[in-house]
Amino acid sequence: MEFIQSLIRVVQGRERKISTIQNLLAKLETLKKRKIIIYCGPINSQLIQKIYPFVNSKQFWDGRVDLFLYTKGGHVVEAKQFIVLLRSHFDFLNIIVPYQVHSAGTIICLGADELTLSSLAEMTPIDAQSRSIVEVEKGVPTTISSKRIQSFIEMSNDWFNLDIANNGSELIKILSSHIFPLTLSHTYEADKLVRLIASELLCYPLPGDENCAIRKTIVNKFLDRHYAHNYIINRNDVKRIGLPLTIPSDEEEQIMWSIQQLLNPYINRGIIITREEKDLFDHIG
Repeated sequence: MEFIQSLIRVVQGRERKISTIQNLLAKLETLKKRKIIIYCGPINSQLIQKIYPFVNSKQFWDGRVDLFLYTKGGHVVEAKQFIVLLRSHFDFLNIIVPYQVHSAGTIICLGADELTLSSLAEMTPIDAQSRSIVEVEKGVPTTISSKRIQSFIEMSNDWFNLDIANNGSELIKILSSHIFPLTLSHTYEADKLVRLIASELLCYPLPGDENCAIRKTIVNKFLDRHYAHNYIINRNDVKRIGLPLTIPSDEEEQIMWSIQQLLNPYINRGIIITREEKDLFDHIG
């Protein structure tokens, strides 16, 4: 009996919190003059299945929507699927970023017509992270960054004057002695995939052959200019990179921050909220 009462209190507390988020969301929608979908959680296949009923709802009838996004990342392919689904329903997409949109979350942002970034907004590099396709020895990393492999070649040249033209076979032999060769090729393919998806998503805000060079430059800035996957790309950096940026008003930013704080418990679980509906991926807690 005590357990049931405790569970009821947890559920009631959760419902009050979500109700508070929906009230704040209504205020933000009034300021933005558009419907808003909140998503907080990982970017994965479950998200694609869960978001479909929301984007297909008649409440979003005018072809314009804002996505309030808070995520620490996830899978690149699902990031593309998410944007393709949204763009198949909406002619205009603004993404509101109160805090973190890391890794795959950053890739999602590339497909927006507009980005509303708070002063605390964090994007990150999108360099491919791939897992070893064989069991590795102790001390050998199981997850490999494409940028880290490229940095090994750059280091060999910068520090030891070993250029790839004259020493390429030796450098590859060194790499292959520590990383299974097919894992290296898998990492290469992952890098190509990220570049392809990023370029495809940028076709939404920057369509046409005339913007091809701009899209390539933006992709390179997110992939090649930073030496850590967790490097923080802030609002000023995003402006310099050339993405379509808007600055929220003080009132909008305060509401964004209040909503984000209430969403913290769901960052690793997943929750979708609109003013009228909600879908919590993990139904207890």
